[in-house]
Amino acid sequence: MTLDPAGGSAVSAEWRVQIHTDLEAVHTLWDELYAAMPDAGPFALWDYAAIWWRHYGKAFRLYVIVVLHNGQPCALLPLMYHGHVLRWLAAPKSDYVTPLFSAAADRSHVFAVFAEHLRGIPWAVLDLHYLYPDLAQHFIDAMRGVWYRVDDRMACPYIAVNGRSWQDYWTAKPAKTHKEMRELNNRLARNHLIAQVTTIAEPDRIAALFPALEMLHERRQQTRSGHGAFAGDSGAFFLEVCRAYAAKGYLTLSVAHYNDVLAAYVVTFTLNRAARFWKTSYDPLYRLYSPGKFLFFQLLQHHFERNVYLIDFLAGQEPYKFQWTEQLQLLTRPIFYRSPLRGQFAAWRLQVRMRFARIDRLRRLWVWVSHRLP
Repeated sequence: MTLDPAGGSAVSAEWRVQIHTDLEAVHTLWDELYAAMPDAGPFALWDYAAIWWRHYGKAFRLYVIVVLHNGQPCALLPLMYHGHVLRWLAAPKSDYVTPLFSAAADRSHVFAVFAEHLRGIPWAVLDLHYLYPDLAQHFIDAMRGVWYRVDDRMACPYIAVNGRSWQDYWTAKPAKTHKEMRELNNRLARNHLIAQVTTIAEPDRIAALFPALEMLHERRQQTRSGHGAFAGDSGAFFLEVCRAYAAKGYLTLSVAHYNDVLAAYVVTFTLNRAARFWKTSYDPLYRLYSPGKFLFFQLLQHHFERNVYLIDFLAGQEPYKFQWTEQLQLLTRPIFYRSPLRGQFAAWRLQVRMRFARIDRLRRLWVWVSHRLP
């Protein structure tokens, strides 16, 4: 490849690649390409990448690839270097991601251009994070001959609304689910618990509630192992995303109060006629009264009535999500290795980690049980 004077590389007379190491330089282009992809999701916005970079970017070096066709930008692939590892920008902490394309982009050619450029630059590991399976397969096909492995353990439960009314959806739920909701309402009434749901869209009001959310989350964390949304720098990152997205009308915070006491919350991305539940927790003191279930019931009804086309529970197959849906969007994470030996070692290490994860699940089960023993 020959170097482009603009800082990229020439692939052919028609196709050209430019490299950007400054997020602000691609802000306008990023927004334009995102607007051409209404199903791209909240983690593909420039705002999310910029907030992530402010909080976690010190250890990385930006490498944003822009593909031009006949001089016009038509695709963007946001990556970053960490040593010899080239990985997706703003990952982890992105549930799933996607390259961005213009409406007129010839995607088969764009993937070929991406692959040709990636083959010609130095990296030991190329980690493309979680993609929809068809996009992951395009990268795998384009990178043919490079050793890779696939992580396909992640998926997103979702509800395809498809114009259905709330009544249609709820009527189709099994009798067991209807019975559980009746019993929940009866338990609340017997114990004189008045349940109220409030949805907040104003950034300042969301920020004012954050200390209460953190206290609730800490009580929840005491009953189970795992990392929290407020651990370390995560709380500041979480708050900044909430404020920035709420300011644009893309995010809401819904809270359930039992007798004026905060019992559960859900943070929801709301953009492009899709609702995506991002962060949620509940107060374990109220676990017998299922505040999370009560809140999700109210939110699902609300979003059906708003005529969204998609309700997405985002990545993770927690049991509570399958109370509401059986639909599952699989995700695929392709990871490429220059050295097959290194790739095989990484695959072996993953197998070892999975074995230890089984042991950890037993430990987590014991933590859960022990907190409920007299």
